[in-house]
Amino acid sequence: TSMGRRRPWLLIAALPFSLSFIGLWQAFPDNENQALKFAYYLICLLVFNSAANSIAVPYSALTTDLVADYDQATELTKIRMVFNIVLGVVGSFVSVNR
Repeated sequence: TSMGRRRPWLLIAALPFSLSFIGLWQAFPDNENQALKFAYYLICLLVFNSAANSIAVPYSALTTDLVADYDQATELTKIRMVFNIVLGVVGSFVSVNR
């Protein structure tokens, strides 16, 4: 498309990702019907996982669009993953120590 190969996936998947994430944390109104509650949360989880993958795959592939050289793409991916791990660990420690 005129927006590129990756951007439509990121933009289109953002809405179901957001809505299903909200749906997973909403209390189901009917506590009596366990089968209906199970189906609701199952559908929310399936939509959430599908949308998350629809965002994660193009996001991970963006590195190859930024550079033409394989070694540069590998270096950028390494930097992204190091920041991902370091900030994830820092975020975990900050939330635990509050």
